[in-house]
Formats: sequence, structure tokens, C-alpha cells
Amino acid sequence: MRESRRIIGLITDFGLKDPYVAIMKAVILNINPNVEIIDISHEVEKFNIAEASFILTSSLKYFPRDTVFVVVVDPGVGSSRRALIIQTKNFTFIGPDNGVLIPAAIKDGVENVYEILNRNFFLKPVSSTFHGRDIFAPAAAYLTLGTPLEILGRKINFNSIVKPSWATFKLSKDKVEGYFVYFDGFGNASTNIPADEVPWLKYGMRVRVNIHGKASLIIKFLRAYSEVEEGETLLVTNSFGFLELAVNKGSARRKYNLKYGVKVTIEKLS
Repeated sequence: MRESRRIIGLITDFGLKDPYVAIMKAVILNINPNVEIIDISHEVEKFNIAEASFILTSSLKYFPRDTVFVVVVDPGVGSSRRALIIQTKNFTFIGPDNGVLIPAAIKDGVENVYEILNRNFFLKPVSSTFHGRDIFAPAAAYLTLGTPLEILGRKINFNSIVKPSWATFKLSKDKVEGYFVYFDGFGNASTNIPADEVPWLKYGMRVRVNIHGKASLIIKFLRAYSEVEEGETLLVTNSFGFLELAVNKGSARRKYNLKYGVKVTIEKLS
């Protein structure tokens, strides 16, 4: 049986106008011409770490075991922020130490964390503005060739790396607090709250949704957008399994002027 090729998944905020994505792919293929590269998204909003993190976490379960994910949404490029490799139960994540990898890594189960330090595996000269090309892409390619993590860098403590507030949610007996972390092209507003981790939430029930600093809504938790009238607001479980504020045939983002990172509380009504 033919051995399957290793896969590298790419997420960036580079867009496709500039050659940055193609250059990263070229660097990878020069090191390992047999790897398969999958473009997950290159249209992340510029510098939006939370959005990139959500896309990564939502895509995870559809990829084969041993996929290497490279995420380059890196406002701190060239600073003292670290370059990381996080090894989990099924995958490997590569990117900056700014929190972008954290929710996905926690979801899959963190096993080891390394800081990329071995300059022998960098593309030279190393730019202070394009670590995606010079550090992250080469590291991913060498890993798919079987290069040990210990050679690429040094092991560090998971507790020492950046963990942003929007990477977590807080559940209590009758409410759950989280953050808006993603808006799709329809204006649906996804939270970072996994629906299956809120045991008291049942379809058909009324809930109070407090959008901090914006609005307080009493709406229903339903299965589909069409269960309310056009223009009405509802709470659903989106296709990625997260709780989402939506407007039937409308945009929740526009209706409530929502921004990334805004805190949201969903409360059970008696």
C-alpha cells in the first residue's frame, strides 16, 4: 500500500494579492517536495489573532492525524515574542507565541511545547518582518521529514506561553461567559463557547444574552435560522459546534455592532 504524504495546513492574514503565501509554500517544497500543502485560509482579518485561532480550532477534526498546522497571524513579528512548536495528541502546531495556537492545542491535548531556536534550520538571512518564510515554514517542512523536535529547539513549560482571555469560557450553574471570536460572511457571530459543554442549554428554551456594553436580549436557542421570522435574532449551534448569535436572513454583527473579543454572557431563564 502506498504511504500517504504528510500534510501541512496553512492559515495566514496575508491575503493573495502579495506573494507571501506562495513564497512560504516554495520554501516548504524546496525542503520537502513530497509534502501536501492545504490552504485553510489566507483571508483572516489583518492582525486578528482570535479569528485565526477560531478557524484553526474549527478545522482541526477534519484533518488526518499527524498534520502540521502553520499559523502566521503575527503582529509581534521581529519582537521578543517566541516562535513555538506545540505537539498534541494528534497534531503539531507551529506559530508565534501570541495565543493563536492555544485553543486548538488544548482541544487536542497538549503533550510538549518547544521554542524554535536552532538557526541551522532557518532560511537565511532571517528577516525581522517575515518569520513565516524564514522560521515557521522551514520548521514545518523539516518536521515532515522526521526531524526531531529536540533538534529544532528547546522544550519549555506550557504554563509559560501566552494564553489570551478569549481562549477560555466560564461555565456556572445557570450561565456561561465567553467571547465573540468569529464573524462569517453572513454576519453570524460565533462565540468561543462549545454548545455541548453547556449541559443546561436545551433547544426551544429562552435565554438572556448580555452583550457587554452593547445590548441585553431575550431570545430562543433553536436548531435552525428558519425557526424565527426574517430579521429576528436567535441563538444556534453553528456547524463547528459553537454557540452563535444569528439573525434570520440578516447580520447579527451589523445589527448589534459587534466587535472581536467582546464578552458575551448567556443566561438560563426560569
